[in-house]
Amino acid sequence: MSYLMTLDNKTYLYYSRCCYKHPVESEVADWAKDKGWYDEIEESWVYGVEITVK
Repeated sequence: MSYLMTLDNKTYLYYSRCCYKHPVESEVADWAKDKGWYDEIEESWVYGVEITVK
């Protein structure tokens, strides 16, 4: 996990989930396969929450 402080002094805790070399099954993956664009789709996600101090 990492944190990010923005220029307006907001702080976020975030986690990146990289799915490199781990194809996923989804409507988007099925659509791209049907179009013949890709054999498989890999997705990555970033999860984050704003942290406030009281």
